[in-house]
This record gives sequence, C-alpha cells and structure tokens, in this order.
Amino acid sequence: MLLGVSFLVMVIAAHLGTEQKKVSIWWLTTCTAIFTVGELFLSPVGLSLVTKLAPARMVSMLMGIWFLSSFGGNYLAGYLGTFWERMSKESFFLMLSVLALAAGLGMLAVLRPLKKAIGHGVTKGVDV
Repeated sequence: MLLGVSFLVMVIAAHLGTEQKKVSIWWLTTCTAIFTVGELFLSPVGLSLVTKLAPARMVSMLMGIWFLSSFGGNYLAGYLGTFWERMSKESFFLMLSVLALAAGLGMLAVLRPLKKAIGHGVTKGVDV
C-alpha cells in the first residue's frame, strides 16, 4: 500500500512539472522514502514468516522462492517501464500507483485466511 502512495506523490509531481518547468528533487526523495519504509515493513516480516512456517527440510528452498518472487516483480517492473515513452508521465505514475494499491489490497484479502492457517500461537511473534 505504501508503494502505491509513493507513486501518488509522483503523480502530483508529474502534474506540476512540464518540459519547461522542472520540479524539485524532493518529490523523488519523498517517493523513495515512502516506498523504502514499505519495503522495510514487508521484507523482514515475509522472510520471518517463510522461516517460521516452512518445514525444516524445505526452509532453504522456500527462501529461494521468496527471492524468486522478487525476480518476477523486477521483471514485471522492467516490462512496465516500456510504457514510459508511450504514456503521459502523470498516467504512467497513476498506473503504477493503481497496480501497487491493488497488490496491497490483494495482500490484505489473504491476511485473515493466512492468520487462520498460521494459528494464534505463531502470529503473536509475527504481526502480519
């Protein structure tokens, strides 16, 4: 969800800026700060969840799958980057924001079934 919010900052910056009128670097700095905070929340919790829930003999493989999902996300980001020249900058960042917010809502949608599958004893140590 924070990634979507960070791209909304860039939507505003793209709306304010033009080829003739540049905007401050603080827009990009703010965007980066917001999505970095989101990454700091997601990565350690996800890695902890994988190590706690995986069977002992499969921890390494499932950690590899966790990092493989990062590869998939980065590959998708490269594909989405091809739209940079085909879309207005405002529309481009709005598209990224909508996709990120949709992914966040998808994570929230699986939160309750995930907590139920984990059980109450495990969720006390991991606040997902």
